[in-house]
Amino acid sequence: MMDEAIQLIFFDKGVSDDLIARVRARGISQRRVDPVHGDCFRASIATALGLPMDAVPDVRYMGHDVPRLGVEASTIQEREARHAWWGHWFDYLGSFNLTLVRSDRAVHGPDLGVVHLGTVESPRGSLHTVVCVDGQIVWDPSPTQDCYGLPLAYCDFFVALDPAHVRSPEAI
Repeated sequence: MMDEAIQLIFFDKGVSDDLIARVRARGISQRRVDPVHGDCFRASIATALGLPMDAVPDVRYMGHDVPRLGVEASTIQEREARHAWWGHWFDYLGSFNLTLVRSDRAVHGPDLGVVHLGTVESPRGSLHTVVCVDGQIVWDPSPTQDCYGLPLAYCDFFVALDPAHVRSPEAI
């Protein structure tokens, strides 16, 4: 499954209904719906990489609370929590030889075929992670699925640290 996801993320050029359908078909809904402690980011990572939800770590059980994302960290403790939270994600993605690169602009282009994460302000006023293809939301992990068509605040793109050595979960 991960090999197909890597193929989708890096090598499928040309957005097609088939590419969008394959991403949607493996869509995973978040298990916790909460503006602060939800797991839409985890569900979006699982969907984008073609992994089961249980294969993606729940950072709440790694010794750190999930920081309040989308607001300025006002205390040293909040900054430390945010760094630890992102550190866990970078360690996890690094085990596949991947990282995330953030852009404040969505990628828009003619049929680039780029599967990436996007962040929107949900109708409930909190930041929410979705899965996109070329800047278009193709999977909303929220049970309400009410974020389609909302503008992207920013995007996180998967980048291979060494494209020749992107690893599938089975190789770890």
